[in-house]
Amino acid sequence: MLHRPARRKEGDKKVDIPGPPLPLRLVVTEVRDSEGRVLARWLLLSNVPPDLADAATIATWYYFRWRIESLHKLLKSAGWQLEEWLQRDGAKLMIKLLLALGAVTSIWALERREDAPSLGFQQLLMQLSGRQTKRSRPITTSGLLAGLWVLQSALGPLASYGVEQLNTMLENHLPLFAIK
Repeated sequence: MLHRPARRKEGDKKVDIPGPPLPLRLVVTEVRDSEGRVLARWLLLSNVPPDLADAATIATWYYFRWRIESLHKLLKSAGWQLEEWLQRDGAKLMIKLLLALGAVTSIWALERREDAPSLGFQQLLMQLSGRQTKRSRPITTSGLLAGLWVLQSALGPLASYGVEQLNTMLENHLPLFAIK
C-alpha cells in the first residue's frame, strides 16, 4: 500500500497531491539465458489488479515500454539527433523518421547476427563510431548506429572523389593526416 501523496512539479516547487492510498503489488521478473543464468532482474511496482494481468503480462508490458524508451534514446543520439531536426514539412519529417527507424531496426537485426562477416562489420561500425566501450560489452546499439552514420557520411565523398584524390587533397592541405 502506497500511503504518501503524489507529487507534481509546478514551477520550481513540488506540490503534494493528496489522495487515497494506492494498493500495489510487487512483480519480480528475471530474464535468463539458455543455461539458466540471470541476465537481468526487474523489481516492478504495479497497480494493475491480478485479475486484469498476471506477472508475466506486466513484465512483457514493461519490456516493450523499455524497448520504446530505448528507441527514443537512440533517435535522439547515436548520430541521428532527432530533437535537432528542423523540417517544417510533415512529409519530409516522416521520410526522415522512417529512414531513421529503418536504420535502428536494421542495426537491431545486425546485432543479433553472429556469423563472421557480421561480427567484422559490427567491429568496423564500432571503430567508425569512435565510442569507447567496456570489455564485457564491446558492441552497443548506439555505437553501431553512430558508426553507420559516419560510414554513410563518408561514402558520398568517397564515391564522388575516390580514395586517391581525397588522399591527394590531404597531402596538399593536411599532410599529417594523409595515408603514406
